[in-house]
Amino acid sequence: MSVERKTLVCASFKVRSLAQAMRDVIQARANEANAVEFRLEEFSENEVELKQLEQLISFAKARQLLTIATCRNEKQCKILQAALAEGVDLVDVDLRDLTSEKLSVEKNRLIASHHDFNKTPSTQELIEIVNSCFAHAQIAKVACMVNDEADNERLLSLYSIFPAEKLVSLGMGLKGSKTRLAAFQCNAFLSYACLSQERATALGQFTVKELVDVANSVKNYD
Repeated sequence: MSVERKTLVCASFKVRSLAQAMRDVIQARANEANAVEFRLEEFSENEVELKQLEQLISFAKARQLLTIATCRNEKQCKILQAALAEGVDLVDVDLRDLTSEKLSVEKNRLIASHHDFNKTPSTQELIEIVNSCFAHAQIAKVACMVNDEADNERLLSLYSIFPAEKLVSLGMGLKGSKTRLAAFQCNAFLSYACLSQERATALGQFTVKELVDVANSVKNYD
């Protein structure tokens, strides 16, 4: 069993089939991840696949992994509601979809997230965004494109403003990769990782093994 960390190492991967996803869960656990994020954009809304979702969630939870479901397309409402019904721990929903009331989720099972694929807003704007996230969810996540070092600094400063254990503040792109490592020193809720660089779900991601090494080096555990 892996060490119980303050900051979870979360293996993120796309679910293309039940068999593939179960193999990924096994690999994530073997590499000492604490959580898995199921990216369900390629998942179908038919009853057979929704039933498989129940098996997948149970399979991961039996291995003591925190489970997160994400689906950012037109199937989001039905698939995430199904994941919640089948016992997934958390769903990640974009703040815009929450404010437009497209999806209603209990606060304690929700990550409210904001993405900016072009820039990192000012510190005051980031504070307002995080406050909006916390109005809907127990966990707030901001992911912004990093264009220079000042962007990293603004993102990391949020951990001293808000409860770090309920926040994910990460920089997108190669220039933002340091925020994924600094998460362990800041005691963030989690840091996302890939199972291999060939299967990264975002530019700048590290592998599970790399993040586990970082977490261990800064003694990020209870």
